Amino acid sequence: MEYKNIHRVREIIRVTLSITLICFIFLFLPWQSSNGQDSADSLDVLLVKDINPGSPGSLINSPTDVNGTLFFAANDGQTGQELWITDGTDEGTQLVKDINPNGDSTPRELTSFGGVLFFEANDGENGSELWRSDGTESGTQLVADINASGDSDPGDLKVSNGTLFFAATDTSSGRELWKTDGTEAGTVMVYDINTEGDSNPSYLSNANGTLFFSADDGINGSELWKSDGTESGTQLVQNINPNSDTGSNPSFFKSVDGIIFFRANDGSNGTELWKSDGTESGTQLVQNINTDGESFPRELTSLNGLLFFVADDGNSGTELWKSDGTETGTQLVKDINDFSFSTPDGLTPVGDMLFFSADDGLNGRELWKSDGTENGTVLVKDINPGLIGSIATTQEGGFDTELFNNNGTLIFRADEGTNGAELWTSDGTESGTTLIQDINPGAEGSIPRQFSNSNGILFFRAFDGTNGDELWKGEADIQNLISCPDLQLASSSGEPIDEINISGLPTELIEPLAAEVFPVDADTSITAFTARDTSNTFFVVPIHPNGTADGGGVKIRFRGANLKCEKTTPFTIEPLPEADGEALALLDSLENAIEFKAGLNDISLQELREISPNDLPKITWPLAIAQRVIDNTLRPELEAE
Repeated sequence: MEYKNIHRVREIIRVTLSITLICFIFLFLPWQSSNGQDSADSLDVLLVKDINPGSPGSLINSPTDVNGTLFFAANDGQTGQELWITDGTDEGTQLVKDINPNGDSTPRELTSFGGVLFFEANDGENGSELWRSDGTESGTQLVADINASGDSDPGDLKVSNGTLFFAATDTSSGRELWKTDGTEAGTVMVYDINTEGDSNPSYLSNANGTLFFSADDGINGSELWKSDGTESGTQLVQNINPNSDTGSNPSFFKSVDGIIFFRANDGSNGTELWKSDGTESGTQLVQNINTDGESFPRELTSLNGLLFFVADDGNSGTELWKSDGTETGTQLVKDINDFSFSTPDGLTPVGDMLFFSADDGLNGRELWKSDGTENGTVLVKDINPGLIGSIATTQEGGFDTELFNNNGTLIFRADEGTNGAELWTSDGTESGTTLIQDINPGAEGSIPRQFSNSNGILFFRAFDGTNGDELWKGEADIQNLISCPDLQLASSSGEPIDEINISGLPTELIEPLAAEVFPVDADTSITAFTARDTSNTFFVVPIHPNGTADGGGVKIRFRGANLKCEKTTPFTIEPLPEADGEALALLDSLENAIEFKAGLNDISLQELREISPNDLPKITWPLAIAQRVIDNTLRPELEAE
């Protein structure tokens, strides 16, 4: 019985210390623990702002970077779906303008052009029209009311050769190709391609300064067109299917070294892979991949001067292909699924490697990579063993693949069968494919999505189970190492919550400071609270990183906001007390530490206990929570012993 009581005391103290340490981290540090790996190899993941408290959250959409500022659409529960910006901080996450005071303006088609954001929005008076924003309320303006009688629905915005092109509907010409320089006078129709109706420009794509798109002139059906922004320079490239009123329906455009690849149906070979250099003679079928039907190429992706895509040759099923633009150079990369078809999805280049999801018939839908060779096309990791895999299939039968190249690192969503769909990263190796953070503990998962990068910060939408669907960020940890040969600790050991003075830290370590604590025989680490007072720099001894109360040797590595000190210093965390009286004494010291930190913000311990956290300064919320745990749970249990 005595052993059980001691064990219980240890567990209570461990929980208390963990809560207190978390409080310190949230209050003073912009990073979190590394979840089993050196934090230099991972991202620090944080909620940017709870824009719309409660469920369902702000439901952010269309995140788009413009010169280091992230624009996005969000609903704060008061103004409706409107335009927002963020710099990655709570204070810097703001509503740009309530464009539609009487409802949702629903910003979409967010596009960066000339250092300004262009987008479609509805102000409730002019309908869905083209807008622009420099990130200020006064600089967020209607560009032009293209359709005075309704919605022009500007869509498919694409920058080509210094011009912003888009499709829009006016009152007289129907849906045609338009362009803008950002002014009302400079927003004009390029050419009335179909004088009898809508030409419906779509799949607008830039290739070497030429805009390619699909359009219907009312005579040839939907065919391949190009434009240089002038009426005379807007031309039919080739009537690929002259025997059909509906045309060849070119789509899925992708530029590779100035050549535009796409899929089209010429009426003879079915829907196959085509290419064009912008001339009629240079617009050609690349290869009739499926001679007995249609290969339906899709997921067209450029990597290292080659086109990668997904197609069905009628024999191997839907698999990964590549092409150099020649018939002989258009080849199946690998028949990944010998039993059926692997249907690669989400093709995403990162460095010299192509990542995608695929189902090999044995492991379910998992993460794969390819260097363009059969032997180099391999399963990266069987994240969720079994026939389902870690990447979900939607109710509509599609694949829930979302891969993102975050400055040379793959970020993606995966479900390993326990934590639900969460945030993962991969360097292309099995050991380097890891969960970054379990944002929403439990089987539901946070379902991170809508990945984007702005000013070096990863942004995404996620649900943590408390705040609804909101904006999150992941910032890369500090990589720059410096030496600190003169670093010394006032003591080589200490009990948890002891303050240990530090001397000899390099002045280059700009605050806030942190101490990474590692067991001597493992890579797992936690972050210890580190601070400066008027005369000393100190760190607070944490619970031992292995999660036990047994103490043991650790190494401590110091880092600041800009650099990391590479020297490690041996330090022994002394065992936690086993006697009840000592445990209560330690609990008193924890409470004293909470009182001291609250006092720095002019909050007394009594106020911390009695005032609702929502009415306290936000920085003291974790302290209030920890104090309530001590008062209501831990101290009564210890005193009952």
